[in-house]
Amino acid sequence: MQSLLADPARTLAPPKGDRHGPLPPLLLVLTVVTGLLDAASHLALGRVFVANMTGNVVFLGFAPAGAPGLSVTASLVVLLGLAMGLQNAVVRRLSVPDLTTTVLTLTLTGLAADSSQAGGAAPRPGRRILAVLAIFLGALAGGLLLRHTELSHVLGLELGLLVVISTAAYRLSVSVPAWTGPQS
Repeated sequence: MQSLLADPARTLAPPKGDRHGPLPPLLLVLTVVTGLLDAASHLALGRVFVANMTGNVVFLGFAPAGAPGLSVTASLVVLLGLAMGLQNAVVRRLSVPDLTTTVLTLTLTGLAADSSQAGGAAPRPGRRILAVLAIFLGALAGGLLLRHTELSHVLGLELGLLVVISTAAYRLSVSVPAWTGPQS
């Protein structure tokens, strides 16, 4: 139980000298942004998921089959999906374990497959749980905001968070360059 609590603590406040520096908490905020963006895209932009391209491909199959409320055009015209793909590529290149920021299927699979019940060593379960909670909280916040405000406010919040994350990452990379080099 103690390791389950220590893992999220190290993710939220990495110890000095941590291999990944301040990236884990920044990536968690980016994961919240993913939840916000998927809430906005699914609830306000035509029932598509920006971060979950598997869902969009499935929706593309449902739409011509006559499923009500689904649009082939909405599933195809998701420029935000390209941005999420770029985000996923950058995060993948950073190689921070168990923080993909957009795709939770592998995170949930890892939780199950690596659990002690499945005979695994259960590495970083707290970090994985934080990633799931981050996207959940982003989606919840996005859904609540869309009920009480306009889409432009949700998109503005997302943009603001991205600016904060980008600025923090840049400033930290200049002041603590050790974690910005290639990871082995």
